[in-house]
Order: sequence, then structure tokens, then C-alpha cells
Amino acid sequence: MKRNFIVSAVLIILMITTLFLKSVWLGFMYFSLSFLILLCVYWIVNLILYYLQDYYYSFEEDFMQYRAEVINDSLVTTASFDENKELYIKKFKKSLRKYKLIDIAKMIFLLMVVVVCIVAMARGSFKV
Repeated sequence: MKRNFIVSAVLIILMITTLFLKSVWLGFMYFSLSFLILLCVYWIVNLILYYLQDYYYSFEEDFMQYRAEVINDSLVTTASFDENKELYIKKFKKSLRKYKLIDIAKMIFLLMVVVVCIVAMARGSFKV
């Protein structure tokens, strides 16, 4: 968490600094867009890693927490939960997919920002 803040802050400061220097030389705009692309790619990689960790690696831990919540919040006993475990796994995966849809939308948005920056750099139509 601390690393994410430091990397983001450094890239944003570099991006803003080079953005202010574009009046000196228009080429600084390319550096500013490059820092924005780096920031977006960094967060895309972080979101992918968080997605994989939450969805695949810590599935058992999260399912056990889900199991405890279901048993505590409803009239389901441990025995009946274990008998219908496949049904509850499907329900848990469905709720997890809905939750992770937001992370997927974030990744797609950041990817679109990267594509727009690359197109802007390729066209080179910057004005002072």
C-alpha cells in the first residue's frame, strides 16, 4: 500500500513538472504523457495481481469467511452447509464475480487512457 502511494506520487509529480515545462519546449509533453502511461500501466499490473490474488489464491480463505457469514446470518447449520457445498460455492463465485466486475472496469478504463495517450503521442498535435 505504501509502495503504491510512493510510486503514484512520484509519477504524478514528474508528470505535472514536465507538463509545466511544455511552455519551454513542446517535447516535454511527450515526457508528461509517458509518465501518465507508466502510471496507468503500473496500476493495471497492480489490479491484475490483486484480482488474481483475490480470485484464485485466497479463494479458500474467503470461502471460509463466506461460510461463517452464511451460517451466522441465516438458519443454516454447518451440516446442511456442508451437504450443499457445491451450491454455496456457485453462489460465492457469483457474488465474487459481481464484486470483481468493478476491478475489471478499472483495468479497461486505464487501458483506454493508455491507448489515448499513445494515439496523442503518435499524432503529435500539441499546442502551446
